[in-house]
Amino acid sequence: QVPLRFSTLDLPTGLVAELSAHENIVGIKDSRGDLDLVGELVTQTRETFQVLVGNGAKFYGALEIGGVGGILGVANLAPAFCAEVHLAFN
Repeated sequence: QVPLRFSTLDLPTGLVAELSAHENIVGIKDSRGDLDLVGELVTQTRETFQVLVGNGAKFYGALEIGGVGGILGVANLAPAFCAEVHLAFN
């Protein structure tokens, strides 16, 4: 999935925060590539809500600000490296 190329849907952080209160919604993958927006998702959603990124270049930065992981295209080419980054961070 490459949402930035094929989707014009941009969920406002406030809407995601509101939706995160629903028990059946457990997380979101953010592929916008903006760590400030990822940080907003982390701080404005409930504590158990999972925020993941879809941009390999922002993966480590997202972990630093409270993201829990990523669904990364680059992981298809370098799965061990991506897993090592995640394990090393945790």
